[in-house]
Amino acid sequence: MYLYAIGQIIVALFAVVGIYFVFKVLIQGVFKEKNYIFGIEILTQRDAESAEVLIRSALCQYFIFSGGRYALLTTEEIATNEEIQRLVLKYGLEVFIIKKTNNR
Repeated sequence: MYLYAIGQIIVALFAVVGIYFVFKVLIQGVFKEKNYIFGIEILTQRDAESAEVLIRSALCQYFIFSGGRYALLTTEEIATNEEIQRLVLKYGLEVFIIKKTNNR
């Protein structure tokens, strides 16, 4: 009797894992082809001080879209920061430099 209950629990675990992977494959199939780029803006020195928190928050928020790319949108001054460069390498981000213009 106990073996039957243990067997049922194992079958239920495999069913849950199987449903998860089917869902994940379907989502990746739908969203992977569109080449999404998720942008993380770090434009001020205050943002640069908490850059790792912002980057990890963005990565956790879009974890289901594993086919997407992540871009760091920043100014030239902040992009040369050693800490920012370390985070770019650590998390595999693409860096896009934004030039400030004086539009009136």
